[in-house]
Amino acid sequence: MSRLGDALGTPPIVRRGPSCGIAIEYDRTDDADGVALLAAINGTEWNANALSERLRSLGIVISTASIRRHRARQCLCRDLRPELTANL
Repeated sequence: MSRLGDALGTPPIVRRGPSCGIAIEYDRTDDADGVALLAAINGTEWNANALSERLRSLGIVISTASIRRHRARQCLCRDLRPELTANL
């Protein structure tokens, strides 16, 4: 391969898109609430709609779509915050 070809190589994968709503709210909580939030998000006890509604009643606004995207590992957490999806 040429010097330029070697230098350029394979382009890095850059993930773009909206920040994950779960990560944003997780960063706003204290440690105990963060653990509880991740347990609910990453668990199977709550469906996305019911969890979104319950969180909203507690003053935490996370959309159903954000929960579904996070659970499917289609959010930026997959690459940038893997600790938030470790139990999925």
